[in-house]
Amino acid sequence: MINSDNPEKENIAELQRYLYDISSFVSSVLPVIPDGYYGLETVSAVKNFQQLYNIPVTGETDKQTWDTITAVHKHLIRNIPFPVSIFPYGKDFISEGSTNPAVFFLQSMLFLLHGKFNSFPEVEITGIYDKQTSAAVRHMQKLSLYPETGNADKYTWNNIVRFFEHTIK
Repeated sequence: MINSDNPEKENIAELQRYLYDISSFVSSVLPVIPDGYYGLETVSAVKNFQQLYNIPVTGETDKQTWDTITAVHKHLIRNIPFPVSIFPYGKDFISEGSTNPAVFFLQSMLFLLHGKFNSFPEVEITGIYDKQTSAAVRHMQKLSLYPETGNADKYTWNNIVRFFEHTIK
């Protein structure tokens, strides 16, 4: 069980990421910012989710609540279409300091990959290609046996998209 008395930060952050993702698709689900702390915001979001999905409203994440959250999350994420060909036209790569719509998309994929694989570096979705984003891109480049520059060129971008499409389904 995950609650404020059992503060396993990684598990709490994962729960919060799932609730945050779900709230992006289901407007009646309260969003919670993934911070790794089971505070009042998380308790409220869990209670809200439990009420909406006809689970006893306790604010604690027991097995039934966890199983329902993960099932809803998996269902919603599975149905997102992700095109490979949106790499920024006219650019050789995107790197630290870049701010364009493609950065949001890249960070969203990396964020969801971290949710699926805890060993994958965490990335916040800010729209600014920051050090976290660069570190996650380097991690993907290392997995792909590609030079670890931290820059997302077209090859790296397409590898991330293919990996994302293959693992999130």
